[in-house]
Amino acid sequence: MRNSLSLAVALSLSLAHAASAERETLDTPVGRISYEVTGEGPGLVLIHDGLLPAESWDEVWGFFTARWRTLRYDRRGYGLSEPARGRYDDVADLAALLDHAGLARVTLVGSSAGGGLALDFALAHPQRVEALVLIGAVVSGGSYSEHFRARGLTNARPYRMEHDMAGTIERWVADPYFVAPASRAAKETLRRLLTAHPEPTLGTLPPPDEPPPALGRLGEIAAPVLLLVGEHDIPDVHAHAGMLEAGLKRAQRLVVEAAGHEVALEQPAAFERAVLEFLRPREVAEALWAELEPHSAGARAAAAGWLAYDGSQPLDAREKAPETRGHARLIDLDYASPHFGRVPAWLALPEAPGKHPALLFLHHGQGNRATFLDEMVALAEQGIVALSIDGTENRPDYRFTETPFFDLAATREDKAQLLTDLRRGLDLLEQRPEVDRARLGFVGHSLGATLGGVLVGIEPRIKVAVLVAGFSAESRVAERGPGRYALALRILATPEQRRAFLDGIAALDAVHYLRATRAALLFQFARRDEFIRPWDAELSQLATHEHPPLVQWFDCDHWMNEEVRKARDEWLRKVL
Repeated sequence: MRNSLSLAVALSLSLAHAASAERETLDTPVGRISYEVTGEGPGLVLIHDGLLPAESWDEVWGFFTARWRTLRYDRRGYGLSEPARGRYDDVADLAALLDHAGLARVTLVGSSAGGGLALDFALAHPQRVEALVLIGAVVSGGSYSEHFRARGLTNARPYRMEHDMAGTIERWVADPYFVAPASRAAKETLRRLLTAHPEPTLGTLPPPDEPPPALGRLGEIAAPVLLLVGEHDIPDVHAHAGMLEAGLKRAQRLVVEAAGHEVALEQPAAFERAVLEFLRPREVAEALWAELEPHSAGARAAAAGWLAYDGSQPLDAREKAPETRGHARLIDLDYASPHFGRVPAWLALPEAPGKHPALLFLHHGQGNRATFLDEMVALAEQGIVALSIDGTENRPDYRFTETPFFDLAATREDKAQLLTDLRRGLDLLEQRPEVDRARLGFVGHSLGATLGGVLVGIEPRIKVAVLVAGFSAESRVAERGPGRYALALRILATPEQRRAFLDGIAALDAVHYLRATRAALLFQFARRDEFIRPWDAELSQLATHEHPPLVQWFDCDHWMNEEVRKARDEWLRKVL
């Protein structure tokens, strides 16, 4: 099945919507609030936007109730809830509903103004919020353009000036931002809901008490946040999404194609997929692993020919005069690549005599052989030999500068060369008199970890490895997105080129080789990584379940920090 979800996940997303629970009411001094709650599992609350009632979640209701104890409610004056008969507080209403339903800690899914309410609630009751999913959300304290205000007044004009309720409803249905012009079924649903519950469109509902503005306090929210915005939504909403992404500690923003403001109504499948990957990455990974696992042996066999390694060719290592750095000896060298050219490298050696464990390093895609140099010197001072090489793109004789990145033959050749050059780095280490050949390891970050996942499966000499923020299934990441790699592939390649490329690189997905390794593994991941999705991190662990790795998570971005380095160095000293 060649779509953006594995078969099992696709089937789970196509489950028939669960039957609605019986509507219940919460009586308060200022009016009744209508709600329904059903499902099993962790608590989750759906908060509707500023125009539509809770019924607007119908398309995705079954998806949520199949996985969570899900509550949705009509805010005061919406749907079946009574307009307030006095002053009220939306945050207090939500807290009262959670208490009434016995939900101590929940994930909040809020659309538009409902997303703003979710933020206000997270600031007022941080201990009660597990995570936030905000769709086209606005944040209190954020500004609005004259264009945004004019659009609201224009849509409201038929009722305000002529008491033409149907005219105002049609203005909102025709609005190109609220529902994208091509979303015809969603427009019909919008018309039906607004006709049945027109009060919010008329501007006659009493407003709630306003909490302190959230904009300047976003950094206080520790919960992870998924920001979803339709590509056709009004610019002000995109601007608010930018404010939110900048202000929140752990925010991930995704623009949903072919949707306006009502993402869940217009693109329910894409919405469910994004939510599932964010809130249930293990479920996504398990379904994908069930699809990939039967093909792992075949993938390794398919790649065996062009990954074949001949270690008999001479290294022809050339060293420059060594230098002393701290209590380590540092050597600038290069050696021959059987594929093409020479491999620049740094070698760090301990001052102390004797046989030492050794580590091979490969940097991230924006780095070079010096990326790990300070760490290598520090490790050498503690008795560990370290060798770091340049990736192929960093070398002056790189051959593929004019080749499209989706050229399958070039990509295979480039990956095969770098894997060969890494294995020759192990040869070089084994030939050093300072190295204990029985204690060889590998450390890779991003590019280094992605290829390192393959290396540890084909190279039995590696006894320990640290893989930092690497892709476990690069072909699936490139297929599913989001990310610059997937985006470029969708835009620059034809559909036929894209499909052929993805199928062609699938045999080098690290997940197939991680399954085969017997090395002791440490995975290091970042909670705010813009490239490595949680489901991909989970997939790495599923592939190694027979020999479980140590997994460390850090509150940082893809580029990691000093805490990450200290943690892996401590682990390496123990296992080596």
